[in-house]
Order: sequence, then C-alpha cells, then structure tokens
Amino acid sequence: MKKSVKKTYLYLSLAALAALGSCTKDFLNKNPTDKISESTFWKTQTDADLALSGCYEFLCRGYNSTSSSNARGGWGGASMFWDGLSDDAFVSSTSNNFNIISRSGITSTTGGMQSEGYEISYQAIAACNKLIANIDRITSMSQQ
Repeated sequence: MKKSVKKTYLYLSLAALAALGSCTKDFLNKNPTDKISESTFWKTQTDADLALSGCYEFLCRGYNSTSSSNARGGWGGASMFWDGLSDDAFVSSTSNNFNIISRSGITSTTGGMQSEGYEISYQAIAACNKLIANIDRITSMSQQ
C-alpha cells in the first residue's frame, strides 16, 4: 500500500516537472495577431502609399457637424466652420457645437466634438510621425 502511494506521488511529481519544464519564457509574450508588424510593413511603395492615405484619412474622421451640407464631413469637411471660432465669422445656431465653443460653454464633461478634436489630432500626428520615421526604410521608392 505504501509503495502504491509513493508511486502515485512520484508520478504526480514527474508530471508536474514535465508540465513546468515545457513552459518557455515567451509563452505569454505574443505579438498582436490583428495588426501588421513594423518589421514587415515598411517594404514597398504600396506600403508608403497606404501609410500616407492613412494620414489623410484623419481629415475625414471625427465629429460630422456638416453631414447635411458636406459629403465627406469629419474634421476636414467642417473646416469652413472653424472660422466661427474666431473674429472672422459668426455662428448663428444655438445648438451647434461651434457656438458652444465660441461662447465658452465647454466643461470637462462636454465630450463629443471637443474631446474628439484632441484625440483625433494627436492620433493623426502620431501616424504622420510614424510615416516620416519609417519612409526611408523603403529602398524601392520612386522619386515622385
């Protein structure tokens, strides 16, 4: 009886050692599988064009305050309304976010367009900086 208990403990110990020995240091350190890695992306002219298009795409993101009058909307489409925040133009709508800004009606909880302005702008800056930093890695670029 004692021998079978000892054998059981021995087998369990060996199984535990085998299980622990099979783990590697990078078992939990996995690269994201839903994104292209930096080392494989910056290779061709097409990669550079895609990155540049991604930078321009930020002009169409964000608050679409002009959906009825502008086909693309977003921050780039609303650029004509930005003058309403200066002395160059007047915002007449009382419900417009630009009017809220021009009348200093922003609070820390306003959110919406006011928050997106910073978030999207810094994402755009990061994307453009990444393009500038990596464009020289592409050796097959045309001089266009």
